[in-house]
Amino acid sequence: MFPADPPALRAAARAAHAPDDVLALLDRLPDAEYLNVAEVWQAVGGGIESKRW
Repeated sequence: MFPADPPALRAAARAAHAPDDVLALLDRLPDAEYLNVAEVWQAVGGGIESKRW
């Protein structure tokens, strides 16, 4: 599925019956090509782990 742009991510999420709150997050994505889910998560404001265990 990756790389993907916001319209492709939203289409995949809708096809997977993602909840409305997930679709709303995808609607806020800046127009870019995302290489993986971590890039998408960061773009919607999700945190990135800096320390493990």
